Amino acid sequence: MEDSWSSCVQTLEGHGWGVSSVCWSPDGSRIASASSTSGIKIWDPVTGQCISTHADPKNEVRSYWAGSVIWPKDTPVGFGERGEIKVWDLMIDKCIPTLEDQNDHNFLAASVSGSQNGSRIAMASKDASIRIWNTTTCQCISTLSGHSDFVGAGAWSPNGRLFASGSDDRTVKIWDAVTCQCILTFDGNRSWVGSVAWSQDGALLASGSANGKVLIWDLETGQSISALNGHADWVYSLDWSQNGSRLASASTDYIKIWDMTTYQCISTLCGHGDAILSVAWSHDGAWLASGSSDGTVKIWEPGVAQQSLSRLEGHTELVTRLILSPNEAKLASASLDTYIKIWDLGTGKCTVTLSGHTDGVYSLAWSPNGTQISSGSRHGSLKIWNTITGECISTLKCHDGILNEVAWSPDNARLATASSDGLITVWDSKTYQCMFTLKDDESKAWYQALVWSQDGGRIATVSLSRFVKIWDTARKDRVVSFKGDEIFAYFGTWTPERLQARLRALLEMRDYDPETHESLFIPETAGYDFDEGYKWITYSGKPFLRLPTEYQPNAAAVGKNFAGIGCHSGRVLLLQFSDVNPLI
Repeated sequence: MEDSWSSCVQTLEGHGWGVSSVCWSPDGSRIASASSTSGIKIWDPVTGQCISTHADPKNEVRSYWAGSVIWPKDTPVGFGERGEIKVWDLMIDKCIPTLEDQNDHNFLAASVSGSQNGSRIAMASKDASIRIWNTTTCQCISTLSGHSDFVGAGAWSPNGRLFASGSDDRTVKIWDAVTCQCILTFDGNRSWVGSVAWSQDGALLASGSANGKVLIWDLETGQSISALNGHADWVYSLDWSQNGSRLASASTDYIKIWDMTTYQCISTLCGHGDAILSVAWSHDGAWLASGSSDGTVKIWEPGVAQQSLSRLEGHTELVTRLILSPNEAKLASASLDTYIKIWDLGTGKCTVTLSGHTDGVYSLAWSPNGTQISSGSRHGSLKIWNTITGECISTLKCHDGILNEVAWSPDNARLATASSDGLITVWDSKTYQCMFTLKDDESKAWYQALVWSQDGGRIATVSLSRFVKIWDTARKDRVVSFKGDEIFAYFGTWTPERLQARLRALLEMRDYDPETHESLFIPETAGYDFDEGYKWITYSGKPFLRLPTEYQPNAAAVGKNFAGIGCHSGRVLLLQFSDVNPLI
């Protein structure tokens, strides 16, 4: 839970997915962003309005790897790649002649970076080479060779005399742009290098790696002078402020602002709903722009409310599942960070953290009496937990695939697990022994729900492909199988509780014609829920609370006067509504 909103002052929505590059105009009055799905957009950072969109009708400007934009002098220029490089003058919306190596049609750019004056472009390739192009003549003027693996990062020094490259071979190389010779190799990175950035005086270089570490290199000595630790995953982008006092780093989790005198993190910016692929300071250092895989561009004022930006309690990676306790007094959350947290809905505080899984947790279920939780992991293991003490009571290695659904029988005596290996296994919840296994003919089934009948005599499952299976637990075989397109036409927008309730109603043969397999189901509109796409919280089917992009859930749960949201960032939000007035 967080005490206040972040220092994000504007969210620009319009790209479909993957904003891979952002930059400011020299006067700070415009922002340009490049996306893999919608080309390049020019924005007014004050109003948040998109002023213009630029995209090749043949989609040649769209590239996840090489979509890039710079703003030299008065003209923004965009780069895109689809087997060749196209340079776009965005002021006239015209494609400058294509840059293509006629001698190597297999060349495929992995990243594109332009010098600050726009006269040269460096294209780092998946074949470990780097090509330098003159944008006036559209000729390749040199090829830099020396890396032994994929080159995914590149940056020109401010004076344009040097070029830095980062590679999956775990090295950073500094190249003389005139002689095309490698003059320095930094090999202190312990993981793939995904980003590099120069200080404005050209004396220092920052490199970001897949292990979340940022290293600061001294160009004079060739040594690393500091290691910035704080990210948990890949550092996609780095940018120095103009005066060199701050460095911004963007990762899968957050944006961090570092004081480059003390090398300490002075601010953490939370708000994007997915990996942050690009960051850029305004020229006066007052604002920071960021682009994310969630399809948005955000503008931040990093000096505001720094304390409120810290993640208090929550997960560090994507939240995969939220489930309410039987009495709706507690909420359990599971995450790819391997932890399970139990939250008190009265106080909004995490009361217990369950630690023991070695990989992401994909499934959760409360026991009917609320004293235990079962959880399933990516590697197919099942754990049983005491919800009061946090103790792991038992660990069962029961599947070869992802254990994506688990359910307790109503009498608390048995557990059923369903995995992507196509197996459904029933366990004795006291001895933790396997009682029997049911084989699904969907060998790679991704189960969306697994429920027991009230008498415990049947189990029902529905998979991502909407195949519904009903199993007799006494006979240990399948009794019904059909495609439930009509019955589960809405399930892509249902919370797990609603999906399970729908499957349970089907299992009890309510609102369903067994002869025709046709649904008599009318979607419920009473109470709280989420709209399609999880952009709004609804009440009685009508939207009343719009969720900002960063709070649109990956996992969700709803109760009588409660909504729980699990975010891509790992945060868990608990929203409590009035008992008297449902819309408050």
